[in-house]
Amino acid sequence: GVVYRVTPEISLFGNHSETFRPRSGFDSLGNALRNGSGDSDEIGVKLNLWDGRLTGTFAVVKTTEDGFVVSTVINGFPASVQAGVATNEGWEFDLTAQPMAGLNLLAAFSDIDGKTESGAYFRNANAGFNWSLFARYDFQGAKLRGFSGSIGFRKVAERWGDGANTFILPGYETVSASIGFTVRPWRF
Repeated sequence: GVVYRVTPEISLFGNHSETFRPRSGFDSLGNALRNGSGDSDEIGVKLNLWDGRLTGTFAVVKTTEDGFVVSTVINGFPASVQAGVATNEGWEFDLTAQPMAGLNLLAAFSDIDGKTESGAYFRNANAGFNWSLFARYDFQGAKLRGFSGSIGFRKVAERWGDGANTFILPGYETVSASIGFTVRPWRF
């Protein structure tokens, strides 16, 4: 990988890696498993503004794997078979901010698809846009020092439920919230 610092606030990065997975055994059809291989490429930009109070990363990614093993259904029965080439590609973006003392914000967005060479989606590979937002506030005043509160929201796109693409798991949204209190070294 390479990182190039354009300015103190802006960095560009690129990364390439290759993998090899030795395999032994047989798939559900009695075929000998062949070794797997793959590669991964990522390029992007990273921002660090206002003494780190606003940071962000945008990246375009692509990974390819040959010889991965998938769970599927053959003649109504669960099976595992070694597939050909699979590719994950798309983009991701995250942003963190601390606009004032005690307040931390996080936003993340991504759109990464995973498909086999035949066009089938990977099991559990989100087929669409995903995003999340999170906010946390640590109270600053003397009376409430040690108390904190947070809230988060997450949206996950629909995805295929099996390697044969026979059913779709629906997208979902979650909301989370918490309150906390810290008394060194304990956190509740």
